[in-house]
Amino acid sequence: MVGDLVNFSFSYEWTNANTSMSKLDAVLPGVPYGIAPGNHDLLWGSGSFNSYFGVSRFAGRSYYGGHFDSTNDNHYDFISAGGMEFIIICLGGGDQAPPTTVLDWADALLKSNPGKRGIVINHSLMYPGIGGAFTGPGLAIYGALKDNPNLFMMICGHEYGSGYRTDTYEGNTVYTMIADYQDEPNGGNGWLRIAEFDPPNNVIRMTTYSPTLNSWKTSASDQFNLSYTMSGSTLPVAFNVTGSGSYCQGTAGLPVGLSGSQTGVTYTLYKNGAPQSPTITGTGNPVTFGNQLSGTYTVKGTNSFGTTDMTGNAVITENICAPLSVSVSTLNNGTVFRTSVPYISTTPVI
Repeated sequence: MVGDLVNFSFSYEWTNANTSMSKLDAVLPGVPYGIAPGNHDLLWGSGSFNSYFGVSRFAGRSYYGGHFDSTNDNHYDFISAGGMEFIIICLGGGDQAPPTTVLDWADALLKSNPGKRGIVINHSLMYPGIGGAFTGPGLAIYGALKDNPNLFMMICGHEYGSGYRTDTYEGNTVYTMIADYQDEPNGGNGWLRIAEFDPPNNVIRMTTYSPTLNSWKTSASDQFNLSYTMSGSTLPVAFNVTGSGSYCQGTAGLPVGLSGSQTGVTYTLYKNGAPQSPTITGTGNPVTFGNQLSGTYTVKGTNSFGTTDMTGNAVITENICAPLSVSVSTLNNGTVFRTSVPYISTTPVI
Protein backbone atom coordinates (compact mmCIF):
# COMPACT_ATOMS: atom_id res chain seq x y z
CA MET A 1 0.00 0.00 0.00
CA VAL A 2 1.16 3.50 -0.82
CA GLY A 3 0.39 5.06 2.56
CA ASP A 4 -1.87 7.62 4.25
CA LEU A 5 -3.87 5.06 6.18
CA VAL A 6 -5.04 8.01 8.33
CA ASN A 7 -5.62 11.71 7.77
CA PHE A 8 -4.87 13.53 11.04
CA SER A 9 -3.29 10.61 12.93
CA PHE A 10 -6.11 10.59 15.49
CA SER A 11 -6.38 7.42 17.56
CA TYR A 12 -9.80 6.51 16.18
CA GLU A 13 -8.37 6.73 12.65
CA TRP A 14 -5.66 4.22 13.55
CA THR A 15 -8.28 1.97 15.11
CA ASN A 16 -10.32 2.09 11.91
CA ALA A 17 -7.24 1.42 9.79
CA ASN A 18 -6.31 -1.55 11.94
CA THR A 19 -9.84 -2.98 11.73
CA SER A 20 -9.86 -2.64 7.96
CA MET A 21 -6.41 -4.11 7.35
CA SER A 22 -7.09 -6.96 9.76
CA LYS A 23 -9.56 -8.35 7.22
CA LEU A 24 -6.55 -9.28 5.10
CA ASP A 25 -5.00 -11.08 8.06
CA ALA A 26 -8.18 -13.02 8.80
CA VAL A 27 -8.15 -14.94 5.52
CA LEU A 28 -5.76 -17.75 6.44
CA PRO A 29 -2.86 -17.97 5.88
CA GLY A 30 -3.26 -14.22 5.38
CA VAL A 31 -3.10 -12.03 2.28
CA PRO A 32 0.47 -10.71 1.83
CA TYR A 33 0.69 -6.93 2.05
CA GLY A 34 3.13 -4.18 2.89
CA ILE A 35 2.66 -0.50 3.71
CA ALA A 36 4.87 2.46 2.85
CA PRO A 37 3.82 5.11 5.41
CA GLY A 38 2.57 8.39 3.98
CA ASN A 39 3.08 11.91 5.28
CA HIS A 40 -0.29 11.84 7.12
CA ASP A 41 0.77 8.62 8.84
CA LEU A 42 3.88 10.42 10.07
CA LEU A 43 2.38 13.71 11.27
CA TRP A 44 3.66 13.11 14.81
CA GLY A 45 6.47 10.74 13.90
CA SER A 46 6.16 7.05 13.12
CA GLY A 47 5.20 5.90 16.62
CA SER A 48 1.52 5.31 15.84
CA PHE A 49 2.28 3.64 12.54
CA ASN A 50 4.64 1.21 14.23
CA SER A 51 2.24 0.60 17.11
CA TYR A 52 -0.32 -0.77 14.68
CA PHE A 53 1.78 -1.86 11.69
CA GLY A 54 5.21 -2.40 13.17
CA VAL A 55 7.65 -5.28 12.97
CA SER A 56 5.75 -7.38 15.52
CA ARG A 57 2.64 -7.44 13.33
CA PHE A 58 4.49 -9.01 10.40
CA ALA A 59 7.38 -10.93 11.99
CA GLY A 60 7.03 -14.63 11.39
CA ARG A 61 4.82 -14.28 8.33
CA SER A 62 6.16 -16.36 5.46
CA TYR A 63 6.33 -13.42 3.07
CA TYR A 64 7.92 -10.87 5.43
CA GLY A 65 11.56 -10.37 4.54
CA GLY A 66 12.75 -7.90 7.16
CA HIS A 67 13.17 -4.22 7.96
CA PHE A 68 15.69 -1.40 8.17
CA ASP A 69 16.84 -0.40 11.65
CA SER A 70 14.37 -1.10 14.47
CA THR A 71 11.11 0.14 12.92
CA ASN A 72 8.88 -1.00 10.07
CA ASP A 73 9.04 2.35 8.27
CA ASN A 74 11.21 0.65 5.65
CA HIS A 75 10.70 -3.05 5.06
CA TYR A 76 10.54 -5.68 2.34
CA ASP A 77 8.52 -8.75 1.39
CA PHE A 78 8.97 -11.82 -0.81
CA ILE A 79 6.11 -13.26 -2.87
CA SER A 80 5.88 -15.85 -5.64
CA ALA A 81 3.26 -16.11 -8.38
CA GLY A 82 3.04 -17.71 -11.80
CA GLY A 83 6.47 -19.26 -11.45
CA MET A 84 8.03 -15.84 -10.80
CA GLU A 85 9.64 -14.55 -7.61
CA PHE A 86 9.33 -10.95 -6.46
CA ILE A 87 10.95 -8.72 -3.86
CA ILE A 88 8.75 -5.78 -2.84
CA ILE A 89 10.50 -2.96 -0.97
CA CYS A 90 8.37 -0.45 0.95
CA LEU A 91 10.23 2.81 1.58
CA GLY A 92 8.97 5.26 4.21
CA GLY A 93 9.56 8.97 4.61
CA GLY A 94 6.11 10.19 3.61
CA ASP A 95 6.60 13.01 1.12
CA GLN A 96 10.31 13.32 1.90
CA ALA A 97 13.15 11.45 0.19
CA PRO A 98 14.51 8.51 2.19
CA PRO A 99 17.98 9.14 3.66
CA THR A 100 21.04 7.78 1.87
CA THR A 101 21.40 4.96 4.40
CA VAL A 102 17.93 3.69 3.51
CA LEU A 103 18.55 4.00 -0.22
CA ASP A 104 21.83 2.10 0.16
CA TRP A 105 19.94 -0.59 2.09
CA ALA A 106 17.32 -0.90 -0.66
CA ASP A 107 20.03 -0.99 -3.32
CA ALA A 108 21.82 -3.79 -1.47
CA LEU A 109 18.55 -5.76 -1.23
CA LEU A 110 18.02 -5.62 -4.98
CA LYS A 111 21.63 -6.54 -5.67
CA SER A 112 21.60 -9.48 -3.26
CA ASN A 113 18.38 -10.83 -4.79
CA PRO A 114 19.14 -10.65 -8.53
CA GLY A 115 16.82 -13.57 -9.29
CA LYS A 116 13.80 -11.78 -7.81
CA ARG A 117 11.84 -9.18 -9.75
CA GLY A 118 11.94 -5.88 -7.89
CA ILE A 119 9.02 -3.59 -7.05
CA VAL A 120 9.46 -0.43 -4.95
CA ILE A 121 6.56 1.22 -3.13
CA ASN A 122 6.82 4.75 -1.76
CA HIS A 123 4.25 7.39 -0.90
CA SER A 124 5.52 10.08 -3.28
CA LEU A 125 7.28 9.17 -6.52
CA MET A 126 5.65 11.10 -9.39
CA TYR A 127 2.98 13.61 -10.31
CA PRO A 128 -0.23 12.50 -12.10
CA GLY A 129 -0.45 12.17 -15.87
CA ILE A 130 1.03 10.00 -18.56
CA GLY A 131 4.70 10.87 -18.45
CA GLY A 132 4.24 12.89 -15.25
CA ALA A 133 7.41 14.27 -13.68
CA PHE A 134 9.20 12.64 -10.79
CA THR A 135 8.73 14.21 -7.37
CA GLY A 136 11.85 14.97 -5.35
CA PRO A 137 11.67 11.64 -3.50
CA GLY A 138 10.91 9.80 -6.74
CA LEU A 139 13.94 11.28 -8.47
CA ALA A 140 16.18 10.34 -5.53
CA ILE A 141 14.84 6.78 -5.32
CA TYR A 142 15.04 6.10 -9.05
CA GLY A 143 18.51 7.61 -9.23
CA ALA A 144 19.76 5.37 -6.42
CA LEU A 145 18.20 2.13 -7.69
CA LYS A 146 18.05 2.40 -11.48
CA ASP A 147 21.24 0.37 -12.04
CA ASN A 148 19.53 -2.80 -10.76
CA PRO A 149 18.38 -4.82 -13.79
CA ASN A 150 15.77 -6.69 -11.71
CA LEU A 151 13.92 -3.47 -10.76
CA PHE A 152 10.95 -3.03 -13.10
CA MET A 153 8.15 -1.23 -11.22
CA MET A 154 7.64 1.60 -8.70
CA ILE A 155 4.23 2.53 -7.25
CA CYS A 156 3.02 5.60 -5.34
CA GLY A 157 0.09 7.79 -4.27
CA HIS A 158 0.15 11.15 -2.39
CA GLU A 159 -0.92 13.43 -5.27
CA TYR A 160 -4.58 13.17 -6.31
CA GLY A 161 -4.82 11.61 -9.77
CA SER A 162 -3.38 8.78 -11.80
CA GLY A 163 -0.79 8.12 -14.47
CA TYR A 164 2.51 6.44 -15.23
CA ARG A 165 5.93 7.10 -16.69
CA THR A 166 8.55 4.95 -18.40
CA ASP A 167 12.29 5.25 -17.79
CA THR A 168 15.09 3.16 -19.28
CA TYR A 169 18.65 2.92 -17.97
CA GLU A 170 21.26 0.68 -19.61
CA GLY A 171 18.54 -1.27 -21.39
CA ASN A 172 16.36 -1.89 -18.32
CA THR A 173 12.89 -0.31 -18.26
CA VAL A 174 11.25 0.79 -15.02
CA TYR A 175 7.56 1.72 -14.92
CA THR A 176 6.52 4.22 -12.25
CA MET A 177 2.79 4.52 -11.51
CA ILE A 178 0.56 6.74 -9.40
CA ALA A 179 -3.00 5.90 -8.32
CA ASP A 180 -4.64 8.27 -5.80
CA TYR A 181 -8.39 8.83 -5.61
CA GLN A 182 -8.59 10.46 -2.16
CA ASP A 183 -10.53 13.54 -3.32
CA GLU A 184 -13.43 11.52 -4.70
CA PRO A 185 -16.59 10.99 -2.58
CA ASN A 186 -16.50 8.64 0.40
CA GLY A 187 -12.74 9.01 0.79
CA GLY A 188 -12.03 7.62 -2.67
CA ASN A 189 -15.09 5.48 -3.45
CA GLY A 190 -13.09 2.31 -2.93
CA TRP A 191 -11.11 2.54 -6.18
CA LEU A 192 -8.50 -0.23 -6.40
CA ARG A 193 -5.59 -0.44 -8.83
CA ILE A 194 -5.25 -3.99 -10.17
CA ALA A 195 -2.14 -5.39 -11.91
CA GLU A 196 -2.72 -8.56 -13.95
CA PHE A 197 0.49 -10.30 -15.06
CA ASP A 198 0.12 -12.22 -18.33
CA PRO A 199 3.36 -14.22 -18.86
CA PRO A 200 2.40 -15.92 -22.17
CA ASN A 201 1.91 -12.51 -23.76
CA ASN A 202 4.61 -10.66 -21.79
CA VAL A 203 2.25 -7.91 -20.72
CA ILE A 204 1.04 -6.40 -17.44
CA ARG A 205 -2.57 -5.18 -17.64
CA MET A 206 -3.36 -2.31 -15.30
CA THR A 207 -7.03 -1.68 -14.47
CA THR A 208 -8.94 0.32 -11.85
CA TYR A 209 -12.08 -1.05 -10.20
CA SER A 210 -14.42 0.07 -7.40
CA PRO A 211 -16.32 -2.66 -5.52
CA THR A 212 -18.24 0.19 -3.87
CA LEU A 213 -19.59 1.37 -7.21
CA ASN A 214 -19.16 -1.88 -9.13
CA SER A 215 -17.54 0.21 -11.82
CA TRP A 216 -14.31 0.51 -13.80
CA LYS A 217 -12.24 3.58 -14.66
CA THR A 218 -11.25 3.43 -18.32
CA SER A 219 -9.24 6.60 -18.98
CA ALA A 220 -5.76 6.19 -20.47
CA SER A 221 -4.16 6.87 -17.08
CA ASP A 222 -6.35 4.31 -15.27
CA GLN A 223 -6.41 1.43 -17.77
CA PHE A 224 -3.28 0.59 -19.76
CA ASN A 225 -0.90 -2.22 -20.71
CA LEU A 226 2.82 -2.44 -19.95
CA SER A 227 5.22 -4.57 -21.96
CA TYR A 228 7.31 -6.77 -19.67
CA THR A 229 9.23 -9.97 -20.42
CA MET A 230 7.98 -12.92 -18.39
CA SER A 231 7.67 -15.91 -20.73
CA GLY A 232 10.68 -17.51 -22.32
CA SER A 233 12.40 -17.18 -18.97
CA THR A 234 15.48 -19.38 -18.87
CA LEU A 235 17.28 -20.26 -15.67
CA PRO A 236 21.09 -20.52 -15.73
CA VAL A 237 22.58 -23.74 -17.09
CA ALA A 238 24.23 -25.99 -14.49
CA PHE A 239 27.97 -26.36 -15.18
CA ASN A 240 30.36 -28.58 -13.22
CA VAL A 241 32.27 -27.24 -10.22
CA THR A 242 36.00 -27.94 -10.65
CA GLY A 243 39.01 -27.92 -8.34
CA SER A 244 39.07 -30.77 -5.78
CA GLY A 245 42.44 -31.81 -4.37
CA SER A 246 45.03 -31.30 -1.64
CA TYR A 247 47.73 -28.72 -1.06
CA CYS A 248 50.60 -28.26 1.37
CA GLN A 249 50.16 -26.05 4.40
CA GLY A 250 51.64 -22.62 3.82
CA THR A 251 51.01 -22.62 0.08
CA ALA A 252 48.31 -20.74 -1.83
CA GLY A 253 45.68 -23.50 -2.01
CA LEU A 254 44.03 -24.76 -5.18
CA PRO A 255 41.90 -23.06 -7.85
CA VAL A 256 38.12 -23.57 -7.84
CA GLY A 257 36.09 -22.84 -10.93
CA LEU A 258 33.36 -23.88 -13.34
CA SER A 259 33.60 -25.97 -16.48
CA GLY A 260 31.65 -23.29 -18.33
CA SER A 261 29.63 -20.11 -17.85
CA GLN A 262 26.96 -17.97 -19.50
CA THR A 263 26.89 -14.26 -20.18
CA GLY A 264 24.22 -12.47 -18.18
CA VAL A 265 24.68 -14.84 -15.24
CA THR A 266 26.29 -13.93 -11.91
CA TYR A 267 28.10 -16.78 -10.16
CA THR A 268 28.55 -16.89 -6.40
CA LEU A 269 31.04 -19.20 -4.68
CA TYR A 270 29.99 -20.79 -1.38
CA LYS A 271 32.47 -22.16 1.15
CA ASN A 272 30.93 -24.63 3.59
CA GLY A 273 27.55 -23.11 2.74
CA ALA A 274 28.55 -19.46 3.25
CA PRO A 275 28.65 -17.06 0.24
CA GLN A 276 32.06 -15.67 -0.70
CA SER A 277 32.97 -12.47 -2.50
CA PRO A 278 33.49 -11.17 -5.05
CA THR A 279 30.99 -12.75 -7.41
CA ILE A 280 31.92 -13.49 -11.03
CA THR A 281 30.04 -12.53 -14.18
CA GLY A 282 29.82 -15.27 -16.81
CA THR A 283 31.88 -14.94 -19.98
CA GLY A 284 30.62 -17.87 -22.06
CA ASN A 285 33.80 -19.79 -21.15
CA PRO A 286 35.11 -21.66 -18.10
CA VAL A 287 35.72 -19.34 -15.15
CA THR A 288 37.81 -19.51 -11.99
CA PHE A 289 37.35 -18.07 -8.52
CA GLY A 290 41.10 -18.22 -7.96
CA ASN A 291 42.97 -20.27 -5.37
CA GLN A 292 40.99 -21.34 -2.31
CA LEU A 293 42.01 -22.87 1.01
CA SER A 294 40.57 -25.99 2.66
CA GLY A 295 36.80 -26.40 2.58
CA THR A 296 33.88 -27.69 0.56
CA TYR A 297 32.92 -25.36 -2.29
CA THR A 298 29.67 -25.05 -4.23
CA VAL A 299 28.50 -22.46 -6.76
CA LYS A 300 25.16 -20.85 -7.60
CA GLY A 301 24.39 -19.06 -10.87
CA THR A 302 21.75 -16.30 -10.93
CA ASN A 303 20.09 -14.32 -13.72
CA SER A 304 16.92 -12.22 -13.87
CA PHE A 305 14.79 -15.37 -14.02
CA GLY A 306 16.13 -17.21 -10.99
CA THR A 307 18.98 -19.21 -9.49
CA THR A 308 20.50 -22.59 -10.40
CA ASP A 309 22.81 -24.72 -8.26
CA MET A 310 25.88 -25.71 -10.24
CA THR A 311 26.64 -29.43 -10.44
CA GLY A 312 28.83 -31.09 -7.82
CA ASN A 313 31.33 -29.50 -5.47
CA ALA A 314 35.04 -29.07 -4.92
CA VAL A 315 36.57 -30.53 -1.75
CA ILE A 316 39.97 -29.07 -0.90
CA THR A 317 42.12 -30.37 1.94
CA GLU A 318 45.27 -28.98 3.52
CA ASN A 319 48.20 -31.24 4.38
CA ILE A 320 51.22 -30.73 6.65
CA CYS A 321 54.09 -31.45 4.32
CA ALA A 322 57.39 -32.50 6.06
CA PRO A 323 60.48 -32.63 3.79
CA LEU A 324 62.78 -35.63 4.45
CA SER A 325 66.04 -36.81 2.94
CA VAL A 326 66.42 -40.53 2.22
CA SER A 327 69.91 -42.00 1.68
CA VAL A 328 70.22 -44.88 -0.80
CA SER A 329 73.42 -46.96 -0.73
CA THR A 330 74.64 -49.20 -3.53
CA LEU A 331 77.68 -51.50 -3.71
CA ASN A 332 79.70 -51.68 -6.92
CA ASN A 333 82.95 -53.72 -7.05
CA GLY A 334 83.52 -53.17 -3.35
CA THR A 335 82.81 -49.43 -3.49
CA VAL A 336 79.84 -47.99 -1.62
CA PHE A 337 77.90 -45.19 -3.33
CA ARG A 338 75.40 -43.04 -1.40
CA THR A 339 72.71 -40.83 -2.93
CA SER A 340 70.32 -38.53 -1.03
CA VAL A 341 66.77 -38.48 -2.42
CA PRO A 342 64.33 -35.73 -1.30
CA TYR A 343 60.95 -37.03 -0.12
CA ILE A 344 57.90 -35.22 1.19
CA SER A 345 55.67 -36.83 3.81
CA THR A 346 52.15 -35.43 4.00
CA THR A 347 49.76 -35.47 6.93
CA PRO A 348 46.21 -34.14 6.49
CA VAL A 349 45.25 -31.18 8.67
CA ILE A 350 42.23 -32.15 10.76
